[in-house]
Amino acid sequence: MKIRLQKKDVRRVGLLLAMLLGVISNPLHAQQTVTGTIFDQDDRPLQGVNVRVIGKNQSTATAADGQFALDNVDAEATLTVSYLGYRTQEVALQGRTNISVILQSDAELLDEVVVMGYESRSRQSLTGSVVNVNTTELKKMNPVNNITNALQGMIPGVVANSGNLPTSGADIQIRGIGTINNTSPLIIVDGVPSGIGQLNPAEIESMSVLKDAASTAIYGARGANGVIVVTTLKGKRNQAPKVAVNARTSISGLPPQYDMLNPTEFGEMLWMSFRNAGIQPNHPLYGNGENPVIPKYIYPAVTNDIDLSKYHAYDYQIVESTPEGTNWFDHVYQRSVKQDYDVAINGGTNNLLYSFVLGYTDNTGSVKQSGYDRFNFRTNLSVNLTDWLEIGENLGIRSQNIYGRQSDGGEGSTIGMTLLMPRLSPVYDIMGNWAPVTKLIGFSSNRSEPSEIWRQSDYTQKHLAIDGNVFVNINVLKNLTAKSVVGINTGNGNNNYPTEANPWNYAGTTLDKLTVSSSNNRSWNWVNTLNYRQDIQDHTFDVLLGFETGASRSEDMEAAREKYFLQTPEYFVLSAGEGTQTNSGGYSESSYASYFGRLHYNFNNRYFFDGVLRRDGSSVFAENNRWGTFPSIAGAWVVSEEQFMNGINWLNFLKLRASWGQSGNNRIGTYNGFSTFQTNINFSYYPIDGSSNNPQSGFETRGFGNRDAKWETTTTINLGLDANFLENFSLGLDLWTKQTTDMLYPKAIPAVYGYAAAPSVNIGDMLNRGIDLSVGYKGVALNNDLSFDVNLVASTYKNEILRLSDAVDEVRYGTIFRDQYYTFAKKGTAFPEFYGYQVLGIFQTSAEADAYAPNELDPSYNKPGHFKFADVNGDGVINSDDRTSIGNPHPDLTLGLNLMLRYKNFDLLASIYSSIGNDAMNLDRRIMDFNYMDFWRGTRRLYESWGSPHLSDNANAKMPIAEINDQVSQLPSSYYVEDASYVRVRNLQLGYNISGDWFKNIGVENLRIYVVGSNLFTFTSYEGLDPAFYNSGINLGIDGGRWPTVKSYIVGVNINF
Repeated sequence: MKIRLQKKDVRRVGLLLAMLLGVISNPLHAQQTVTGTIFDQDDRPLQGVNVRVIGKNQSTATAADGQFALDNVDAEATLTVSYLGYRTQEVALQGRTNISVILQSDAELLDEVVVMGYESRSRQSLTGSVVNVNTTELKKMNPVNNITNALQGMIPGVVANSGNLPTSGADIQIRGIGTINNTSPLIIVDGVPSGIGQLNPAEIESMSVLKDAASTAIYGARGANGVIVVTTLKGKRNQAPKVAVNARTSISGLPPQYDMLNPTEFGEMLWMSFRNAGIQPNHPLYGNGENPVIPKYIYPAVTNDIDLSKYHAYDYQIVESTPEGTNWFDHVYQRSVKQDYDVAINGGTNNLLYSFVLGYTDNTGSVKQSGYDRFNFRTNLSVNLTDWLEIGENLGIRSQNIYGRQSDGGEGSTIGMTLLMPRLSPVYDIMGNWAPVTKLIGFSSNRSEPSEIWRQSDYTQKHLAIDGNVFVNINVLKNLTAKSVVGINTGNGNNNYPTEANPWNYAGTTLDKLTVSSSNNRSWNWVNTLNYRQDIQDHTFDVLLGFETGASRSEDMEAAREKYFLQTPEYFVLSAGEGTQTNSGGYSESSYASYFGRLHYNFNNRYFFDGVLRRDGSSVFAENNRWGTFPSIAGAWVVSEEQFMNGINWLNFLKLRASWGQSGNNRIGTYNGFSTFQTNINFSYYPIDGSSNNPQSGFETRGFGNRDAKWETTTTINLGLDANFLENFSLGLDLWTKQTTDMLYPKAIPAVYGYAAAPSVNIGDMLNRGIDLSVGYKGVALNNDLSFDVNLVASTYKNEILRLSDAVDEVRYGTIFRDQYYTFAKKGTAFPEFYGYQVLGIFQTSAEADAYAPNELDPSYNKPGHFKFADVNGDGVINSDDRTSIGNPHPDLTLGLNLMLRYKNFDLLASIYSSIGNDAMNLDRRIMDFNYMDFWRGTRRLYESWGSPHLSDNANAKMPIAEINDQVSQLPSSYYVEDASYVRVRNLQLGYNISGDWFKNIGVENLRIYVVGSNLFTFTSYEGLDPAFYNSGINLGIDGGRWPTVKSYIVGVNINF
């Protein structure tokens, strides 16, 4: 039964409740003096602990002996006891006048973390901008099989845009884009340069994100884009074996799709387009009458009657039209199913630490016949052979298999080609064979087709990788330790692409073909460090000296063969082919050596200083610029430890930080410093004997080197503060600038030099400025039955190119899409921005069109229904000189809101992410809205174009007039640029923890079951399939043919033994 109340009734009820609550909560209690002592876990008194009466303006701090006193306190009051590094407790007095409280350490605040590389540091002593990621909560809130997909909205200053292929991880950017070259951060796993996307999340124990030069300079030439330091699961000393089992499965919804015309609507749109252009309608399939007519048969002839007996699967296919229309998306999409299982075991004795992780992942894609599976195994062992010698190993093995057609982006991608397909055609001909979609007259033939999904379903990409290290730690003297680590990272890939003949395609391939490729990548590094620590009263000195060297080598090979008698797996091998064979291959290698040192000074846990110097040498540069030097300095002041702060009881902790430093970037290719040569019989040959049929292969220039090239250098200034206040709140704030100088830019060379690659030269500068903010709140209520954590992270940055080359008007254009550029970068712009014509509106009348600046792109263009392009340079005409910046893909602000609510055995988690102010270039619109080749079209072209009979007022038209020749209208312009801001509920999770004596009797410490809804809601005005599509570099923000994000529903269980 529902009770309906009017507003005045609601107010009256609310007032009555307030009065009742006031009476209940304000009885007359006796006032008393309360004293007590606060200890840590080792029964040591704690000084400076904040003790406050809940609901009253009464508080104090403990003295050196841990004691406190509060006067005039209600006998039934509740106190909160809080101290940095310890968990806040609530204590109900219940008439007591003296209490003793033992505070439990907060592992999140006190655990030592990897912050600078090569050593650990307590959180309080950090001077740089470092985020220690709580990986336990991260994995709990975002149950994914690729940890990079969990980072979005969790770390201020970090953007992690995920792809949506079964294998996709996230493209991670730390503090914007600092270079036109490789912008990925350096990933260190157990001291070895590696990747984290293919790790099983169960392998990861801790993760630190280093954002400023004070923390990244220790990595020198590799640290300019930030560093992510990962430590895998380790054993615990004197701990009985602990076993953690995780299992989850998920199913997704179907991906979104565009609104496309059905065959009847398509015919109407065609006739409208012809008439708008003043042309008599005429189409090979729809005829040339007053109205379009859909024939019964569309192949091999357009007719209503055909001799079905002539059918032949290859030579005479017969295809019947589908007047209702074929929804190709329904044919291609499927619900993705994922399964993830892992077991982790760790423990230790006094001298032995061990951990083992075994995991399995199986993902099917949201496009049919695509998927991915992966096995992970990791073992970490360390042994104290004596009290001064420790040895150990960290070893990970990974095997993965990618199968099916997994192309993403562009017309040739699975989504792109599905968009192009004529819906007048069925999937199959009358006998169930693939319909020859690309052979239909009246439609463009140069495209792939959905049948390729099944034709490539046997494609496999298998990869086996091993990474890890062996190490030795030596306690040389009381305060001097030495460590030596040898790391490896190897990977072997084998791709097998069997492709059967496809006579149904316009190219009409009649030969089967097998393509096989392999790759072998291996790298090693050797790090040796000495660490000396000395405490002199209130002064602590910590000195680190180190040497590191390493090398990498990669090899690849590809071979192909045509014409096979059978297509069985046993026969489909290279040697069985009878036709044309091809092969190619190559390799590259590089090496580096580095010397580094760091001085850390700590005075009384109040003042901190760090100085870092690294000297790097790399083989990618020639001898005259092979070495680079990268320094940094940083300081921190814990203001809350000063005596003048003693009376400020609401402020629990305050630290100010400042840093300056330089890092480098050498990821510009292996041989930029050297000219390289190659042999190629197709381009470099000469008939030495004078004959015309006996060419001899020679050498040609493969790339021109620049022996004067030197390191890109990124200089970072960071000002920050960390604070805890009002017992439950935390705050982190960083203001930063990051300027890259000597940015390597590929300088243009004359075309007469042939196909050789241009060298990169040091002529560019780029600036990034930004703010990172994090705010947290932790609270408890209902006698500690209810606890909640709220965390908000926010980031903003501005990117600007200060100089691109020594030419003032130098412009770098993006990738060409169908003969057009859509992005560019030059001095004064961000990298990149969208490029094209600015649309001011649509001409509504002839008078308006005639009075406007003439269009030199097409002198007859200015007429009603056409775009009014802006005369950007003011010269009175519209031409290519009026192309300008028409949008910016960089967000103005990114926000992440993460909530964790626990009530008794229940927990509720939510993760919300928002990107605000970023534009997107929706290139799918060019296909759907304009006469872009003879492809299918979207509904906007018929129903919302200027002059459409379905549009009541042309002023409301969303696009220009639909006509056959619309080449000028479809040029790159602001028409394609949309606001791609969005808010997305990334995860909503409900869990329940089951415990009890029965479980404990069988060794179960805890069992948690949970359900998750991922990507449930997205609020956006963007009209593409997904505002959070993946793209990067010079093509950042370009959307076309991308796999969209899908909703998914997860059920999982965590068991701890």
